[in-house]
Amino acid sequence: DRSFRDTEESPYALAIDLLATYGLLSGSGDGTFQPDREVSIAEFVTIVARCLGVETGEEYGHWAGRQMGRAYDEGWLGEEDAAWTEFNSPVTRELASKILATALDLEPGTAEDMDFTDSADIGGNYVPHVEAMCAAGLLSGFEDGSFRPQAILTRAQAATLIYRASASAEVETPDGSGEEPEEEPANEPSSVIDAAPDGTPFSSSTRLGDYDNGNF
Repeated sequence: DRSFRDTEESPYALAIDLLATYGLLSGSGDGTFQPDREVSIAEFVTIVARCLGVETGEEYGHWAGRQMGRAYDEGWLGEEDAAWTEFNSPVTRELASKILATALDLEPGTAEDMDFTDSADIGGNYVPHVEAMCAAGLLSGFEDGSFRPQAILTRAQAATLIYRASASAEVETPDGSGEEPEEEPANEPSSVIDAAPDGTPFSSSTRLGDYDNGNF
């Protein structure tokens, strides 16, 4: 059974179910996940914080204030990305890449790792982070070869990205996904998140190589 009634036919379903099981993602209170809904900066930081076991909670008068304070303090994002009063704004794909790459302290990549048709559209401050994400095998772009850096991250895409960060080296597209990428990612994903915040290894509950989706 799926965790949410509106993800049964989604190619992102396995990632969403896994992260929901470990309390890293939650639904909308009506049994739905709303996979196409936009993700705010605060929401994405919260997902990343939960994955890393970072304390989350209300502070500074905001429900995500504690983890947002940590994110700013540790450089996951800065005022140049979003002012302190603006983190309810939607998170772009390039900013999400910076947040996750910095939080995971990924090794730097190179220009050769980032081969998108719209690479020139990626903001200069975000290029090193997107390169690092590509080098780690966490980004492969869309089937048309684009990255769409200023597009807003959706809840389904956020689940996919976090899932990839927890994935084993083996990457396969599940049967019946309906969305197989035209090309395999150039690099195998790194096992950079391998346990839930309570310490339970992801691999003890599911073989993480069973899922991937080309649309991130």
